[in-house]
Amino acid sequence: MKSELIDYYFPRGLAWTVLVATLSLSVYLIGWKNSFGWPIFFVFLNLIMFTPTYLTSVDTNSKVILDEFQIFWIPIRSKRISFQELHCIQLDKERETHRAMSRSRDHITDFFQYVGTLKFDRDYLEIARDTDYHSFKEKMKKMGDQLGIPLNRQF
Repeated sequence: MKSELIDYYFPRGLAWTVLVATLSLSVYLIGWKNSFGWPIFFVFLNLIMFTPTYLTSVDTNSKVILDEFQIFWIPIRSKRISFQELHCIQLDKERETHRAMSRSRDHITDFFQYVGTLKFDRDYLEIARDTDYHSFKEKMKKMGDQLGIPLNRQF
């Protein structure tokens, strides 16, 4: 059985917002200004926004985990891990706090991140990280069902 998990580098909302904005600007530049230089740059910018992905693939038949980072569908960083037995997918909750200071006031952003870790043999691999628990839980549940391993919730 093979299970794949694709996680995008840029949030999909940001990528679609950039796409809509650059398409609108390209129509204006081509239609009213007869300029083609910037729209070509916008195509490249959109490819940069949509193509960077983290791909984690687990093949239980050949007992191999492939962890890759891809840009333009080309693996930039790849790690191949052999295992004997998969134990579980551990779900953790981490609190993140960021502080921004300016002359007039301080601002603190406080939120939770949910982390999915694949436990195998005597090792582990972080496979997902998200701030939305519902979509995170669905991805982890789907992967756990495909691999036939339980989810171990730590919070």
